[in-house]
Amino acid sequence: MPNGDSTKNTSRGDDSGGQKKKRNTGWETSSNTWHVYRSGPSQNYWTKSWMSGGTIIFTKFTSLKRPGACRQLADYYGITYERVDQELGIFWPCPSLDHPGTPRLFTDRMFYTHDRKAHFNVTEWRPSGDPVDEGYPLFLTTGRVVSQYLSGTQTRRIGALVDQIPEPLAEIHPRLAERHEIKDGDWVRVTTRRDELTVRAQVVKTIRPDTVFIPYHWPGISSANRLTHRTLDPRSKIPEFKVSACRIRRAEGPDPSPDDRGPLKSYESRGGA
Repeated sequence: MPNGDSTKNTSRGDDSGGQKKKRNTGWETSSNTWHVYRSGPSQNYWTKSWMSGGTIIFTKFTSLKRPGACRQLADYYGITYERVDQELGIFWPCPSLDHPGTPRLFTDRMFYTHDRKAHFNVTEWRPSGDPVDEGYPLFLTTGRVVSQYLSGTQTRRIGALVDQIPEPLAEIHPRLAERHEIKDGDWVRVTTRRDELTVRAQVVKTIRPDTVFIPYHWPGISSANRLTHRTLDPRSKIPEFKVSACRIRRAEGPDPSPDDRGPLKSYESRGGA
């Protein structure tokens, strides 16, 4: 299976020393449909504890015939357990047993379209569901830092990763910091129409002067999503977490504990993004 959602390398995870370790994994079959599911700390790996069943499922999976571009791109047909062991992983698509795998897509500049060319899809610009104004003149955007992953429930357990960035920081431009008399490392309070969050400032030149960035890997009183709004994209239904209106000011210290805080401020969405 793909080793993580950011790579195309198919690999197999074995427990150290060849010992079998029981994991919360499972597979179910019916006469016409194969169901494969994995859970636990190593979701992207087949393990020795169910290798025989995993081999059967993987063989069935690689033989599935899906028509069209999807089948051409996500093609595992040429990947076998033996090849994975011998070649230490294979990049998909791999359409045949003698195919070397595809570490990088589209190097031949041929795409899965009717004329084999890449196409741009133009979409209409829509204003944010949480627009800036005089009261909230800055854009707040949220995202990741390199040492953490999503909610951080796994990566925040690893000391070496936590040590790199132990707490969320608000990245602000030097011009914005000077306007608010904020220095690097100062506490800064970021306020939106929903709530406010107090974190330390990180003054950097790699961000726009009208934008504040806060990573979202921390929960509770450090959660950046206390500030974001819930406007949904009308098609994908994905919340518009990347653009929120905010204001900032220098603070004297961190937020109080959750027990000392009042309820979240009420705010109704402004409709589709």
